[in-house]
Amino acid sequence: MMLLFVVTLDTRGALAHPRDRFVWTYVLRESSFAGGGSVLAGNALREQGRGQSALITVARLIIAIAAIFYGIEHSLHPTGVPGVPLEKMMPAWIPAQMLIGYLAGAILLIAGVSILLAKKTRLAATYLGIWILLLVLFIYGPILIGSGRPEHRHQD
Repeated sequence: MMLLFVVTLDTRGALAHPRDRFVWTYVLRESSFAGGGSVLAGNALREQGRGQSALITVARLIIAIAAIFYGIEHSLHPTGVPGVPLEKMMPAWIPAQMLIGYLAGAILLIAGVSILLAKKTRLAATYLGIWILLLVLFIYGPILIGSGRPEHRHQD
């Protein structure tokens, strides 16, 4: 279902605006969601004794391509919020922004290449998952908490 959403809506928009890097970010983000579901389905088929599923291979490729793209984006634009490249920039109060951005890019790129080549895939996915969890806890969490402060609210 998610893959149909990507194909019918996101990809069409990306093809209409091929130079917009954020449109491609959304295509790959939504495709990765579909990839995650495909991994779960492929593992269920494998546990039922139906052998290695092509679903897992396709999902691995989708997730790897997204991670590589995101890694390159973070290397080119390190002051954006890390993880999934968004238009939002890291707030000025976050220390070591450039370091965090380049580190996010390197981790995404290395994990993506490892997953693409099927070399230590589980280890790469685990490290990538831990990195994203740390970003959520220490970058996105404080941004969310800070957005609720009165000085950040818009006045009408």
